[in-house]
Amino acid sequence: METSRHLPGGNAIMATPIDHIGMHELAPTLRALAKAGGTTDHAAWMRSGEKNAAKLIQFIEEQRFIIDCDEAPYIPKGWEIRPEDQLPGAVGGLLKFDPSQILLHLEEGQMDGRTIVGFELDQELLGKPLLKANVLDHLLVNTNLIPEAWKVDEHGRARFVYFWGTIYRDSDGDLYVRCLCWSGSQWDWNYDWLGDGFEEQNPAAILAS
Repeated sequence: METSRHLPGGNAIMATPIDHIGMHELAPTLRALAKAGGTTDHAAWMRSGEKNAAKLIQFIEEQRFIIDCDEAPYIPKGWEIRPEDQLPGAVGGLLKFDPSQILLHLEEGQMDGRTIVGFELDQELLGKPLLKANVLDHLLVNTNLIPEAWKVDEHGRARFVYFWGTIYRDSDGDLYVRCLCWSGSQWDWNYDWLGDGFEEQNPAAILAS
């Protein structure tokens, strides 16, 4: 297992009520709203009553569960994503993240103390609804969405949940897959070369059919 890397931006922090922060922090938000087409009419609608503001907040909260699986994921320096390296069947489009619909999938070669090499495992995963690395990125920003059960397996061992829907290639041509893991104090990501062995602690995140 390689040394973990932090996603730019880090994990989500505790939210602060808007009236507790200064205008210098609100200004970038207002500029982003204006850039997106926001007008004084939108501002007036939000000010017209608590119900409207509550609707907006509810909508924003709901969007935290929506992941655009066609959006480009984070690409570490020196890596790239090539179409010819990707496994068919990966989940695309908009995904509403629901942990009950995500399976931590193991192939037979990973069970009962056995290990399977990544280059063999990826062939076993062909055609399965694999989650992409942009789901991993979304979860690292919204760590409260990650189930507690993903921290350790049934034997209390650290779990490394792999997102095989995105395969990376480095400058030497080696292929890698990223995973989500609990460091003991925070959620983080790691990666493995496809020439490494994958065990029972290394499930693939797939969408339940």
